[in-house]
Amino acid sequence: MLDSDWPCSNSDLLNPLGPHPLKKTSIPQETQQQKKEALEKKLHESPVGLPGTRVKYLIMTDWKQHARKNCACDARARQMDELGCDGCREKIDTCVEWLMEGAAERHWIRPVVALLSEDRTWMKFLSLHTDRDITPQQVARSLIDKAINIERERVG
Repeated sequence: MLDSDWPCSNSDLLNPLGPHPLKKTSIPQETQQQKKEALEKKLHESPVGLPGTRVKYLIMTDWKQHARKNCACDARARQMDELGCDGCREKIDTCVEWLMEGAAERHWIRPVVALLSEDRTWMKFLSLHTDRDITPQQVARSLIDKAINIERERVG
């Protein structure tokens, strides 16, 4: 099961098969597509690694999560981009904490943890960190690791 130290007081969030605790707020698909294209363009055109932007892109594409108004995602992504790949690697615990804060606000990591056990691509990254049950922190850490690796490879 998930670690009890997950930063959230609502125990219902620890049940990955339970009902979603919030109503879904739908964002028009066109808006999501435009955001995805803008992130792709930014990543493609940047001569430096952008690990924060890559994390945001992976959350939108691989995990099919949507942006919400008034969240700290853009500010956190910019902070990670300013740190760069090496800085994010050095401060990965802080980056994981940021991701967990956002996850607790949006409740999106709960179903992702359940799905990851079936996803071999993500399990490869997670297996580097654990041989036991998957925790939300490990999911966040693997996402950041993957983003850093992709960006390092992209900029060479």
